[in-house]
Amino acid sequence: QLDSAYVGEICDGKDNNFDGNIDEGLPDLNCGGTLTPSCIAGKPVSCTPDPVTCTVTATDARPRFALILDSSGSMLLDINGNPTFGDGSADYPGVDTNAPGAPGQDSRLFIAKSAVAKVLAAFPESDYALARYYQDVGTNRSCQTASNFECAKSCCSYDDPTNNTTPGYPSHYPDNRCVLSTLYPSAGYSFANPGNTNDINIGWQSPGADCINYAGSCGPPERGAQFLVDFSSPLSEYLMWLDGGETDFRADTSSGQHCSGGDCELRATGPTPLAGALSATQDFLTPVVTCDSAKACRTYATILLTDGAESCQGDPAAAAAALRTAVTGKEIKTYVIGFSVAAAERAQLNAIATAGGTNAGDFTGQPDAAFFADDEDGLANAIATIIASSQRFESCNDADDDCDNLVDEDFPNKGLVCDDGQLGLCRGTGAFQCKADGSGTECVIDTPGATPTAEICNGLDDNCNGFVDEGISCGGCVPEPEVCNGKDDDCDKSIDEEPDVSMNDPNIGGECDPLTAPNDKDPCKPGRIACINGQPVCTGAVKPGTEICNGKDDDCDGTADNQAECPGVTECIEGVCVAPCGSGEFKCPGGFECRDGHCFPLGCDGVDCPAGQECVNGLCVMQSTGGAGGGSSGGSAGSGATGGSAGNGGNGGNGGVGGTGGSAGNAGSAGNATAGTAGSAVEGDEVYGLATGGGGVSCSFTPERRSTWPAGAGLLLFGLLWRRRRRAELSGAGEVAR
Repeated sequence: QLDSAYVGEICDGKDNNFDGNIDEGLPDLNCGGTLTPSCIAGKPVSCTPDPVTCTVTATDARPRFALILDSSGSMLLDINGNPTFGDGSADYPGVDTNAPGAPGQDSRLFIAKSAVAKVLAAFPESDYALARYYQDVGTNRSCQTASNFECAKSCCSYDDPTNNTTPGYPSHYPDNRCVLSTLYPSAGYSFANPGNTNDINIGWQSPGADCINYAGSCGPPERGAQFLVDFSSPLSEYLMWLDGGETDFRADTSSGQHCSGGDCELRATGPTPLAGALSATQDFLTPVVTCDSAKACRTYATILLTDGAESCQGDPAAAAAALRTAVTGKEIKTYVIGFSVAAAERAQLNAIATAGGTNAGDFTGQPDAAFFADDEDGLANAIATIIASSQRFESCNDADDDCDNLVDEDFPNKGLVCDDGQLGLCRGTGAFQCKADGSGTECVIDTPGATPTAEICNGLDDNCNGFVDEGISCGGCVPEPEVCNGKDDDCDKSIDEEPDVSMNDPNIGGECDPLTAPNDKDPCKPGRIACINGQPVCTGAVKPGTEICNGKDDDCDGTADNQAECPGVTECIEGVCVAPCGSGEFKCPGGFECRDGHCFPLGCDGVDCPAGQECVNGLCVMQSTGGAGGGSSGGSAGSGATGGSAGNGGNGGNGGVGGTGGSAGNAGSAGNATAGTAGSAVEGDEVYGLATGGGGVSCSFTPERRSTWPAGAGLLLFGLLWRRRRRAELSGAGEVAR
């Protein structure tokens, strides 16, 4: 690979322009209004702004990820280490190495870009900054030929091998020619010379320079990565670099706005500067995090996706450790994903993850601290697992966990009156309070019931069997109209029975919790006063809630989804948050179609999935293997028993369908949100649980490996984009604390 190109003087302690001076003419750094040299002793200078003067009020608290996507030359290899001569893009499709197949779609870069594009579209609840390894930029910056690289078993060029011509090769080449079936016998190159179906005979001369506009290198000190797209950018800005098209190249390298206003593409060229990339990420994130008013609530993390170990003599583990503690009081973790890496390189990637404060084994059950994948499904699942694990959900703990200025809003029964289900004088009463682990609510009895005693003639249920003064003679009972007081007023051995109470007590059956215009339309309704535990209690009221994008009129103003908020750049259309279509060949991720300028999920009509899979948004995905259990059925109206709580959600699986609430019982609680969220127990709504080599200087060849991830499991994350959190329906009830 070409190791950098001349771009003038840079901060590296060298005389790049050969004028006898070192690091001269570099602009000063503006650090909070004070100018300071930007280069000292051959290394770039960074400054941390003053949070008192730089803090800007945040408009959201979505998790933020700095995503470094490997752009080294070895990303032009397939997963088995065979050259593909391209990246699957429109201009440089490359060749097929596993015939039969589509040309160019075998390269690691093509697979990685496809996985990343799908994950970004599936998780608008998070925010991203996209980076690559350092590359010099300019028209036709790098021109390389297969004769000098692949034919020499060096990595890697964009030279199309099918159109190279004679004369033959110098005498030290076998038979004076370059035959790929001899150099790379494990590959299945699909186009061939006559008589050899596994052969490409590459000529010495290339008819045209297959040049790209980028030249990768180790970069200046501590500048091993470049951020192409900044946080809070439209989805189309990210997809521009990943969609396989480069229709309007521009050499703009402004941080976070590379190729501004144009259409560029992520290319593979150069070595693997892991340490320099993490150091550059530290410089990029430090001012962003420092000046973020929501940093206390927001997650910041780095995702380093690489196909190999450090090749620029840096110390990436030390760089990850420095990044982790770069901002006082705010940890910035580094997650590492090794994609088709050699066995000898796994140890370094594990060390980087450990130094960065992460451990993939917490999710995979494997001993590795880094994630490892060998196909698109495994890669997409690794990225999705990282992102999903960083989502913030409301716990029941008297705090605003998800930073929406609401406290415990997902637990609407908190504070409501409850009882322990006992009868008569034994019934204890209390209120729903948060569980100690924050996963839901439980009924906390603060007024215990009495201990059962022998029945006496007093109009009460002394032995707590549901009957009054049974089995004894009570000649002194004087019948009176039955009212709501917990006594047998009419001497019929029943307490507060209907319809007697409603007929005799003017408070019972009346309207309560009236609605106020304009939020008085269906499905909201006022409550009715019922006699519960000898006291009038308002029941059945449906109050206006916060409007969310679900096709329903949550705030009961007569219009569904008006003023419903959607995350990021998505918009609420037809009851779902949809992203705008991107540009290029792939306008929407798999499972979605571009319609009226937005990406809508495909339907499942006519989709026939294999055994063990189910259709979600037009895609066949693995069926649920985990998630919360269903809530227990509620009790009958007479007893008013509470429903059981759902089980904890399983890691990464679909949340289970909630149980059915009884006519007077409370709905089952949601599953543990940290491991998979249960569906609404009221309507059985299904809510998907969030499940989140070689560096390019020389090629590394490894035997074929099989993915340890379930086939197609990576596509499961697509349903996450369209899931609906029905906060007004989630309840945590059913357990009684005594």
